[in-house]
Amino acid sequence: MIRFTLTEEDRAVLDAPEVLEYDPSRPKLKELRELERQCGVTYDALGDGLSSGDMLSLARVVWMALLRAGVTVRWEDLDLDLLGITYEVDEESPKAQKPKK
Repeated sequence: MIRFTLTEEDRAVLDAPEVLEYDPSRPKLKELRELERQCGVTYDALGDGLSSGDMLSLARVVWMALLRAGVTVRWEDLDLDLLGITYEVDEESPKAQKPKK
């Protein structure tokens, strides 16, 4: 589980909750479709980007957490203070598993 805290200004603009949670080991189909449709990125590529420290990948996960929290915002309209985002990773969460072929 990843817990994100946005800046107060970003929370106000987006009407977002104080803490956003996202479990990367349990993506939802709708999120995956929106990730590919709006961002042109697969879930595997997103994970690779996060592993390499890519800030856009971090922003995409925050966007997915916003969607899961019921905040309606299109990727192209999202504007965040990326350096103002704080997050913590719960290492107790199970790791994402790739589907078996």
